[in-house]
Amino acid sequence: MGIAEHLQYRCPGKRFYCLSQKLLCPNMKITTLVDVLNCVNGTGVEEITLNEKTIKEVKICIDRMIELG
Repeated sequence: MGIAEHLQYRCPGKRFYCLSQKLLCPNMKITTLVDVLNCVNGTGVEEITLNEKTIKEVKICIDRMIELG
């Protein structure tokens, strides 16, 4: 939904529609820039550990998102 809102702002002459309200990720909405900064600085309260297989699979997706801009 955030992407549709961003596109609407960037292209005011076009209309974008969300196909479902279920596209909203509640966890993404509660993560703030301060949370990300704390994580990067190593001062966050939680640690997430992933196995190597998951890291490799996720890296493909993240690299693709970065490539698309």
